[in-house]
Amino acid sequence: MYVLKRHAVSALFLGDRPISNETSIAPVHLSCNHTSSPHFWVMIIGCVVSLVCSGCSANAASPPASNRPYLIRLTGESMAWRVRYAGPDEFLDTPDDILSIRDIHLPAERPVKILLTSRDLLYTLAIQRHRVHEIAVPDIEIVVALPPDRPGAYRFQGDQMCGFQHDVLFGQITVHRPAEFDNWIASHSGH
Repeated sequence: MYVLKRHAVSALFLGDRPISNETSIAPVHLSCNHTSSPHFWVMIIGCVVSLVCSGCSANAASPPASNRPYLIRLTGESMAWRVRYAGPDEFLDTPDDILSIRDIHLPAERPVKILLTSRDLLYTLAIQRHRVHEIAVPDIEIVVALPPDRPGAYRFQGDQMCGFQHDVLFGQITVHRPAEFDNWIASHSGH
């Protein structure tokens, strides 16, 4: 409960102009019980409706699959690259994921996110075509974003940072047309 003088209240709302020419100053009691105010409930209901509607519109307006980045995880382990592809459900770390070693297959005309990490040592990854030069660090995922690409094949280079060159860390990236990539995923699912 706050007690304010009438002139203090008028100064808040009217500036220096007095409410009246009264000479007596009577205290004004204001309550801080905002939950009884209808404005409070209108604001709360408005916030809830806004949050619910923004969630609905986000789900309804999710981008088509061709605009969402395709996910793969590239892990340096035991002097080799382990590749984990999102399976037909397009989520990583689910039972339908596809595992391979060394070579990378990507869909054309679609952005790609490579989650780069390591299990044991520091590895370098260089994809000259996209000017990518990254270091895979144990227990840290680095996101490497690749723009949509055209069908074709090109090389990538990798190395374990020990001073020796390991040929198994060099590989090929094959970019497939969308239908061919779907066939490649389907043919490797369940392996």
